[in-house]
Amino acid sequence: MISLWLAGGFLIGWLLYWLSDFLPRRLRKAAPSAYTSRWTTVIQGAVGGLTAVCFLYFGPRQQWPTLVIYAFFLLIALIDAKYRLVLNVLVYPALALVLSYQITRGPQVWTAVLLGGGLAFAAFMLAAWLRPGDLGGGDIKLSALIGLLFGFPALLWPLLIGVAAGGLAAGFLLLRGYGRRYHIPYAPFLCLGVLIALFYNPI
Repeated sequence: MISLWLAGGFLIGWLLYWLSDFLPRRLRKAAPSAYTSRWTTVIQGAVGGLTAVCFLYFGPRQQWPTLVIYAFFLLIALIDAKYRLVLNVLVYPALALVLSYQITRGPQVWTAVLLGGGLAFAAFMLAAWLRPGDLGGGDIKLSALIGLLFGFPALLWPLLIGVAAGGLAAGFLLLRGYGRRYHIPYAPFLCLGVLIALFYNPI
């Protein structure tokens, strides 16, 4: 059974990597030559391996929603890392699905969910206004999705982890001499926060 979970997770990881190239090009958001890397095979293997570990961890526990959420945010991270795009065709349906799911859980969670989504949206909107160019509209919508998914105060963990990881990466690049004009894609760090938070708080 362990080998089946690992093999299935590895195949899903490779599929997600393929989709991260297929979707932007299919939607004509990126040219066929927009992303090239000599490390493609290595990265594919790493993504497949990470997904295999997650399937082995969550699968036997039958935490299927967590696996779907993991796959979704990994896809978002891969696309933004490659093409600097957070596709509306992925985020908008996810917002609708998450909100619909949270509504079915009953009024006792609505306040936490709406507060989480609203606070995340407002915080990132303010950050984008204060530092134009550092955050895009896709990052703001993604933060709102995370807020709706985790609710308040649980959303603080994925957002804090993502912001801290992004800050460390920006500081490292600054020390390497890339300068402040070099803007790193931010969605992968937000997704990293989600993926780490899921291990401690599966949905």
